[in-house]
Amino acid sequence: WNAWFDCMIYITEPRNQVLQLILRHIVIEGTSQYMNFTGTMDTGTYMPEAVKAATTIVATLPILLAYPFIQKYFVKGVIVGSLKG
Repeated sequence: WNAWFDCMIYITEPRNQVLQLILRHIVIEGTSQYMNFTGTMDTGTYMPEAVKAATTIVATLPILLAYPFIQKYFVKGVIVGSLKG
């Protein structure tokens, strides 16, 4: 889940990159753009923290939408794993 560094080294095509690497790229680009334009922009209109929060929500949304549909399989696995005999 957090092993993005291996993908950064071995995967060269952008279409094959994992979600963590794409999110890292978005956050780094947003922060670097903020650092480049601080002198010419109003600092209240663009914040790197907002970019980080938006990427976190975008990454979490599919999990939150899928979980109610696959929850029964998690419960079934817990019940099967807890039975002895």
